[in-house]
Amino acid sequence: MAAFADDLTAFLRNAAQLPSFKSLVDIYERGSLAKLSWSKTYGLPIGVSAADPVTKTQALSAGIVLNPNTAIRILGVYVGPLNQIDTIWKEKTVKRVVDKFELWSQKYLPSSLSLEGKNTVIKNSVLACVWYLIEHQTPPDLDSLMTILQ
Repeated sequence: MAAFADDLTAFLRNAAQLPSFKSLVDIYERGSLAKLSWSKTYGLPIGVSAADPVTKTQALSAGIVLNPNTAIRILGVYVGPLNQIDTIWKEKTVKRVVDKFELWSQKYLPSSLSLEGKNTVIKNSVLACVWYLIEHQTPPDLDSLMTILQ
């Protein structure tokens, strides 16, 4: 189990553990007066259990949506099918970097900043969002991303 702020990630051995997990969450909710938003809760079956009809039935009875064909976001990092993660990297992360670079290029980089100052701005502001993601996940198609970012 991993938690950060209001995000919770739990890894279960199989869907049969869902009722026990929900019971533990119920105890936590009563004790903390917090409420888990089950409508925002997704299950990502991994391995053999992904195609198992029993897994799907157990998850649905626990109110969990299973979709092995959709990437889900865990603390900013997407997990799931590589083709979707690749698309997300290109459509979201690369776009964010390009947009930030264009903003900085128009507003600040033409100014009197030294080359070292411009380099610091790019590393600390423009590329900051990529550093976090790369620490936690290798981009699926790194070669094409490097070509786009150069």
